[in-house]
Amino acid sequence: FYSGRCEGQMKPALVSVPKVIKIAMGSEHSFIQDEAGTLWASGNNKYGQLGIGNQNNQNRFTALASFTDAPIVDFDAGYNHSIFLASNGDVYAVGKNNRGQTGMGEGFEPCSSPVKVPTLKEIQLVSCGSEHTLVVNVKGDILGFGNNERGQLGMDKDCEVYFEPKPIDNLKDIRYICCGVSSSIAKDKQGRVWVFGDNSDGKLGLGDYDIRFTPTLLSEEYSDLFFTHTPATIKSARK
Repeated sequence: FYSGRCEGQMKPALVSVPKVIKIAMGSEHSFIQDEAGTLWASGNNKYGQLGIGNQNNQNRFTALASFTDAPIVDFDAGYNHSIFLASNGDVYAVGKNNRGQTGMGEGFEPCSSPVKVPTLKEIQLVSCGSEHTLVVNVKGDILGFGNNERGQLGMDKDCEVYFEPKPIDNLKDIRYICCGVSSSIAKDKQGRVWVFGDNSDGKLGLGDYDIRFTPTLLSEEYSDLFFTHTPATIKSARK
């Protein structure tokens, strides 16, 4: 999707958007932000996840219309949904909501224009998994919503879906977060790293392959290896 070709791009191609400062990629859609703060999107738009006001796929980066007076300071993309964070701490969501991944509540239909998540205030970090989302507020509290079938929200394993944001009680003073397809990782103020969710292939690094439905502390020997860059660079591919 980088250069407008639908059959795939086998070699790196220059994107015709100048001075990009931030990027995020979902399973089949991408976002970039230029130095003026404009967001650009390309890729699969079946559920409106590009936020451009329609459901037409885009094979070139297309600018999003402004949807908030406050500048967008962070954003991320899941499988079929996207999340945007404004400088005033408001969060906006777009795309599919079948598993509660937009945080807009049960029954909320897919939307193609970003809408503000009313229950989220003073947020400073966002991250999307395939069908789940994590956010952190200015107090360091972490909240999650969406699919929890594999424990990726770090909450009660008896509840597979959370349609609205809910605090993860076991985690406090969180400074960084990152979501994979169906697993999550967080770092707290003390530098401790917590992992939870799907652990197939041992992706949580705990020495086994068992799902973790609650946040589990990673051995301290790894703490300094994680999150050595700014939050904007900590993004993972979603399938």
